[in-house]
Amino acid sequence: MLKLDGNDIELLPFSPELISRNIIPIAYDQNAKCPRFRNELLGLLDDDDKLLLQKFLGLYLLGRNVIQKMLILHGIGGTGKSALSEVARKRIGPQNCSD
Repeated sequence: MLKLDGNDIELLPFSPELISRNIIPIAYDQNAKCPRFRNELLGLLDDDDKLLLQKFLGLYLLGRNVIQKMLILHGIGGTGKSALSEVARKRIGPQNCSD
C-alpha cells in the first residue's frame, strides 16, 4: 500500500487493516516470471520503451495520474497494442478502468 501525502510517497508494510476501494483482482506473486508477456508483448520493444511501459503500468496501479501524462500506443497492426491494453485492463481490474 502506498501512502500519498502531497508530494511524498511512502510504501507501507503489509497490514490486513489497509483496505483499498480499488482492489486489484490478481494476487501478487514475487516469483512470477511471465515469459509470454516478456517475449510476445515486450519482445519487440527496445529497453527504453520497456522501462516506459513498466512505469506507466505501475502508474495505473496508483489510481490517479500524478505525473499528468498519457500513453498512446501507436504502430502497425498485429504488434500487440490491443493485447497489451487488455493485459493492463485485466491486471488493474475492469472496475478500475473506464472506456
